[in-house]
Amino acid sequence: MKLSELKDYLNRGNEINFRLPNGRSVAAHAHLTELGITTKKYLDCGGKYREDHHISIQLLEADDTDHRLTPSKFLDIIAKTEQHIPLKDLDILVEHQNDTVGVYRLEEGPEGMKLSNTEVACLASDNCGIPLKKQKIELRDLGTKNEYCCDINSGCC
Repeated sequence: MKLSELKDYLNRGNEINFRLPNGRSVAAHAHLTELGITTKKYLDCGGKYREDHHISIQLLEADDTDHRLTPSKFLDIIAKTEQHIPLKDLDILVEHQNDTVGVYRLEEGPEGMKLSNTEVACLASDNCGIPLKKQKIELRDLGTKNEYCCDINSGCC
């Protein structure tokens, strides 16, 4: 989800309910503790320089159970942030504390805001030597033993 899509979602007055990939909801009293742009500059494993930019949102489930993040409060936080940081219409990543800090993509789901898992990937797979994943096959699909064996006296082995 991009920032413009989040604003549209919030302007429709939808209730804010963040759902983790396991289906559990982030507590309704979660605090939005950070909102900004994160820039990552790096070399991939093939030696190519890269830059990534995204909107970063951090959610914290604290003991303040009276706190509720409403769509209008969320929009106010975005507006205040835009007074100091020129936010672009970038993809959003959400940080949330579990056993460790998890980083999730943000999507609109049927029950609110869906937090989807992110994954690491080799960005230079054509260049770095990591083999492609082997195709999984079922043993029953290999055929009969006689199809793949040659007679001991045939001279083929």
